[in-house]
Amino acid sequence: MPSIAASNVCQDQSVVVFYVKQYTINTDLRPPSFARTKKIPRTSTMVTNNKLAIVIFIGLIATLATSVSATDFIVGDEYGWTLNFDYQAWAQGKKFVVGDKLVFKYPVGKHNVFKVDGNGFKGCVVPAANESLASGYDVVTLTTPGKKWYICGVGKHCETGGMKLVIDVLAWSPVLPFPVPAPAPAPGPVPSGKVFVVGDDYGWTLNFDYQAWAKGKEFVVGDKLGM
Repeated sequence: MPSIAASNVCQDQSVVVFYVKQYTINTDLRPPSFARTKKIPRTSTMVTNNKLAIVIFIGLIATLATSVSATDFIVGDEYGWTLNFDYQAWAQGKKFVVGDKLVFKYPVGKHNVFKVDGNGFKGCVVPAANESLASGYDVVTLTTPGKKWYICGVGKHCETGGMKLVIDVLAWSPVLPFPVPAPAPAPGPVPSGKVFVVGDDYGWTLNFDYQAWAKGKEFVVGDKLGM
């Protein structure tokens, strides 16, 4: 497209000429239906989709982290659930969280496992027999946070044999292996045209070289001249 030249002449014969560039788009490169299709703003849709994707991403990571991070603790390690073993020393320094499992291993018929409260633990009070675990390989899943108490209910195994265990279970909290990306910021408003104050500090006045002032400046469609 040709450049557009504009001139203003006042009574004192001050003259300034501005060359304004007009930008055009070659519509021949667009699909035939492009010019007839109304473009729908997608800013809000993009932000919503980003938030939804992050929620799904965190959910997947949390689910994966739960299944991967859960630990099976063999009570007493290679000694298992037996007499004359210091289970409080065994539990010290271990971190038990919701989702972990305690595995009590012992010869069937020789021992059992009861879950009790703090008073039952302290006094080695054995609950009803139908509450015992006695398979020889008892798996207890830690489903809630807080203190958990376990004793053996056979004979004096709890009172004199030291077969009692107390642990403190922590609530599970996901630790993501990498940072979660922040939502993409919404596009800002399209900047408007520049405002050129003709003559800058001198303004529109006599005996001023306006052609020198305009030299080097790029005027485009949408710009404004302030006089």
